[in-house]
Amino acid sequence: MEQNERPCYTTQIGNTTIKIRSALPFMTDEQQAQWFRDNDSLPEVQMLKRAWVRATWYNHKRRIIRAEYELNKGKLESTV
Repeated sequence: MEQNERPCYTTQIGNTTIKIRSALPFMTDEQQAQWFRDNDSLPEVQMLKRAWVRATWYNHKRRIIRAEYELNKGKLESTV
């Protein structure tokens, strides 16, 4: 398949235009999951999975810290 024949996903962030020539953004969730399973050995897919795990872990830690802050904030206000 020629590069120009592939579907193009375009988005704008600030002054930057990002073009992704892939069918992946246009696939259903099930098709994307199957694609990731089929291409699990690709280094790019492994890097993407590691980034997803790190982001998930970061968000989890952030929620825990925020919950602890909210709990302790109530305790601090009652002692003042």
